[in-house]
Amino acid sequence: LLGQGANMALPIWAYYMSAVYADPSLSVSSADFPKPATVTDTYNCSTPAQETENGIDELDDLDLN
Repeated sequence: LLGQGANMALPIWAYYMSAVYADPSLSVSSADFPKPATVTDTYNCSTPAQETENGIDELDDLDLN
């Protein structure tokens, strides 16, 4: 467990990103960036998911053809 990502890599990444944001010569911003005009948010939610007795959605049961 001690070698997993959240325990080992995450603190290293946090120290690295703190140093990156603190260095003004890198000009790295932590602000949100604007969504490009060519990106669209299209979702097809017209088909309801089928729920099993244990509450897990079964996508194999959907007729998506």
